[in-house]
Amino acid sequence: IVGIICNISPLEHLRALARKKIPGYNEIYLKKDLKISMENDVKGVYRENMGKTQIVGIDAAFDEPQHPDLVLEVDKMTEDETYQAVLDYMTEKGLGQEVQG
Repeated sequence: IVGIICNISPLEHLRALARKKIPGYNEIYLKKDLKISMENDVKGVYRENMGKTQIVGIDAAFDEPQHPDLVLEVDKMTEDETYQAVLDYMTEKGLGQEVQG
């Protein structure tokens, strides 16, 4: 069994700590343009929270990952392509037998 955890860590020192503390840690950076995220805000997260709470990348710090194991530019990929890229990465790293979608 391979656990995949969405670890929202906007600061590099938190990602470094996770890498140090979690055996077999692999960092996959789903790189997405903030402007595109705001334009495609189907759940209204940005619209409803602007000015009410800090938003990472706008008024709360975000450090671009310095040492990710894999970078996926999701604005340039379909969901299926992104999913397949993660499966391929896992297979290449031997993170499970043959990983199937």
